[in-house]
Amino acid sequence: MKLLYSFFLFIALTSCIFAQSKDLALEYERATKLTNANEALEIYQGIINTNEDSDYVWLSKLKKAEMFYAKGSYITSSNILKEYNLNAPTHLQNQSSKDLLYKSLDAAGESDSLKVYQKLLSTNKIKKNTSKKSTNRVWFIQF
Repeated sequence: MKLLYSFFLFIALTSCIFAQSKDLALEYERATKLTNANEALEIYQGIINTNEDSDYVWLSKLKKAEMFYAKGSYITSSNILKEYNLNAPTHLQNQSSKDLLYKSLDAAGESDSLKVYQKLLSTNKIKKNTSKKSTNRVWFIQF
């Protein structure tokens, strides 16, 4: 009986330590379906505050910046988008986030910063494979 009790206690403690309190994917999905922007911003901020190394943290930052841009808070939007475009994983960065950064900087009247970030982000392009394909090909016919 004592062995069974200690085993149960061990299982309960390890599940409490290693269990996640909430799934970021579900929270992100719930926020994208909301029609109330303020509630969605609170959920996105909650995801960002988890400080987890997750794609959903970066996607929440992007959504938050989009919402601030839509509200007309161009300076706040551009600050978030600067961080996103410079620090987000490369598989999440796209041209539309860069374009939104450029639009928000232009709308905020920061034309000097706009030129700097256009130059900076254009040099951060992913290098394409430049290996040359062989023009001499060998063909095999099998009967």
